[in-house]
This record gives sequence, structure tokens and C-alpha cells, in this order.
Amino acid sequence: MNSSLVNVVIYADHNNFTDGRSGYGIQKITVHHCAGVMSAESIGYLWQNPSRECSSHYGIGNDGRIGQYVDEYDTAWTDSNWVSNCTSVTIETSNCACGGDWPVSDEALNSLINLCADISIRNGLGYLVPGANLTWHSMYAATTCPGDYLRARMQYIADRANEIIGGGGGHKIAEDGLWGVDTTRKAQEVFGTPVDGVVSKQMSWVGNQNPGLLDSTFEWLDYMAGGSLLIAAIQRKVGVSDDGYIGPDTISAMQRWLGTPVDGVASNPSVMVQAFQHWLNQQ
Repeated sequence: MNSSLVNVVIYADHNNFTDGRSGYGIQKITVHHCAGVMSAESIGYLWQNPSRECSSHYGIGNDGRIGQYVDEYDTAWTDSNWVSNCTSVTIETSNCACGGDWPVSDEALNSLINLCADISIRNGLGYLVPGANLTWHSMYAATTCPGDYLRARMQYIADRANEIIGGGGGHKIAEDGLWGVDTTRKAQEVFGTPVDGVVSKQMSWVGNQNPGLLDSTFEWLDYMAGGSLLIAAIQRKVGVSDDGYIGPDTISAMQRWLGTPVDGVASNPSVMVQAFQHWLNQQ
């Protein structure tokens, strides 16, 4: 399924893309710039040249209008890297001036944010994290694309898109009693910390005693390295010292706050984690 935000469809010449995705699935979005001031139509006309050997799934004109040139279930030739092409939905973005930091109009930037959110929602990419599932051309090739202007705004793009993805609190997570990546991302959104799906720099002995805190989202270390901004924010919420490290005291405080039995342990599954997930879904 393609984006409903598209204003114009101009399909690329078949010499400029590959049918299907060679066994890969869509894992991310890759942002590009046009290195010029263009419209959604003029971007599409480039990909109709059979000798171009290049294409993109979408393009955004300087006025913010969106064009589609390759179906999402096919592979556009955009990223200068075959695996990245096979796993990306790619977006060419018009500049509003040439040279310098290659700026982009507010209209184009807003359309880019909306399109990124739409792609993520439809393809189940979750919250966008720059460098992970929100990428850019220069990550895969020796190029200045997408220019300094867009590259400096990747976190802003992700944050604004994630507001749409979250639906102002409408994004629901499973209330399964297991603290995994989705729970972390939702909590980071609610508590206003950077959204990357990782509870960073936690003590490994805590992980060994709390099977409801999953390895997929907790970074377990054998030494103290500063703790997590998310955990510190939760600690302030529940009224304990905000050192950024989850442990028996923090878990007990969360259990008291959430009204679940207090034993200082997050079991598998955990009644406390389930109550925390339910609380997050109500925010």
C-alpha cells in the first residue's frame, strides 16, 4: 500500500527500479535532497528517463506537494547501496535555494514530516530514530546528500513525526507485563526524553533478578556509566532519588505508585509492568 498523501503519480521508467524487494522487507526511511529547486512533477520526470539509472519512491516539491514514482513494494534505486535500497522507502526533497547548507522550505519540511509518519504507521516501523529507522543518503555513500540543513534537523523531523505516530497519546502498546522496546518508546514519549527504544546504562545484576525487564530494550552493563534519562524521569515521578538506575528501590516505588503488590521485583510477566503499560496508554 502506498501513501494517501500523494498529490501526483508519475511512475519511473522500468529501467530505473527493481520489481519487488529481493526477499527483504521495509525497515526504514531514507531521506535525500534534490540539490536543486524542483516540483513533485519535475522530480518524477527525471525518473522517466530510461538512462537515468536512478529513482525514488517519493519526492517532495518546493511547494510541499508530494509525488510518487515507485510503488513501496518495489525497490527504488536511490541510496547507492543495494541492501539499503531493498530495505528503505526513499524520499527526494526539493531545496528552496542552491548551495550553502542546501535549505528546504517550511512547506517541504512539513510534508516530509507528515510523509515519514505515514510511511512508519503503514509499515509498522514504530517511532522514528535518526540513524536507525530514519536514515539519510550520506550514511551509505560518499555524498553531502541530504545537505547540512536537513541533516541537522533529523531529530526534529523524527520528533514531529513521532507526535503523529503517537497520535497525541493514541498509540497503544500491548499490556503484556513485559517491558520491551515498545514500552520504552512509549514511556520516552510520555516522559519527554529522547525516543530511541533503549533504557541505557543499567546494572546487569538488576537484569538478572528482573526477567520482566527485557534484554531487547535494557542496556545491561557491569559498571556504572551514568544511567538513563528515562529512568531518572520515572524516579522523579514516583518520588525516589533520580540517579537514572532502575533497581529494587525504584521498582518498589513504581509498585506503590501503581497500586500493585510491592516486592521490588519485575517478574515475567510483571503485574507492575502491566499496570505501567496501562498507565502509559491512558496518557
